[in-house]
Formats: sequence, C-alpha cells, structure tokens
Amino acid sequence: MSRSTSARRGYTLIEVAMAGGLTAATIVPALVLMRDSIETGWEIEAQQMCTTLAVRKMEEGTARVTANFEAVGEVGDFASEGYADYRYVLWSSTSALYGGQPDRVMVVATYVWYDADSNDIFNAGEEIYLIATKVANLALYKDKANG
Repeated sequence: MSRSTSARRGYTLIEVAMAGGLTAATIVPALVLMRDSIETGWEIEAQQMCTTLAVRKMEEGTARVTANFEAVGEVGDFASEGYADYRYVLWSSTSALYGGQPDRVMVVATYVWYDADSNDIFNAGEEIYLIATKVANLALYKDKANG
C-alpha cells in the first residue's frame, strides 16, 4: 500500500494555535486600552460638568450678593437640570479669614462635586471643585441691580 502525496489542504493544529495566541496577545491589550480611555472620558466629562455647574452657581451667588451685599448660603443639587448626582455648596463671607473685609469686600464661593454614592455628602474619593471670587460693596452695583 502506498500513500499518495497530495497538496496540503488545511492548517495544522500548531498553526491554528499560534494564530489564536497572536490574536489574543494583540486584542487583550487593545481592549484594556479601550476600557481605560472610556473611563478617562467619563472622568473628564464629570470634571467639565463640575466646573461648568460651579461657575454657573457662583455667578448666581455673585449676582445676589451684588444686589444687596448680604451673605448667601445654599446647599443643593442640580436635579432640576437633569444632573441629580451633582451637588453644590454656595456660600459668601466678609470674614478676613476667607479674604473678605467687613462692609467692604465679600468672598463668594461654590463647591461642586459628583456624588458617586448619592448620599448627599462629600466623601473621601469624590473630587470637589471650588470656584471663588470677591465682590466689593459699591453703590454702583446696588443701583444697577435694583434699578
């Protein structure tokens, strides 16, 4: 009995295993990189949203302070805008401890953070953003705001 020698028509098991190994060796790191980039994108989006919301809330507080030069204090969230997990604290002070001057300069500040565990308080591990400004007690401001 003799075997006929014909052309090979397939791949050997070793060739298939090598191809699978090379594919896995390139796909796994690529998937890790993709997952990391998606997480980074979410973090950047949260940071940008915190900054935007903090500026907006601080501008609201600044407008209220310039109208009558009275301190403001407020705690809340942005649920009405569709961002229920973003919290803020808005406050103002004329205390020199914060950089103000009684009856002359008031500091207006806003803290905003993404409340990952939705417990309404700032916890370790949650990034917080502070934006602050100062407002002078000028009659011109009051006249513009009230007239």
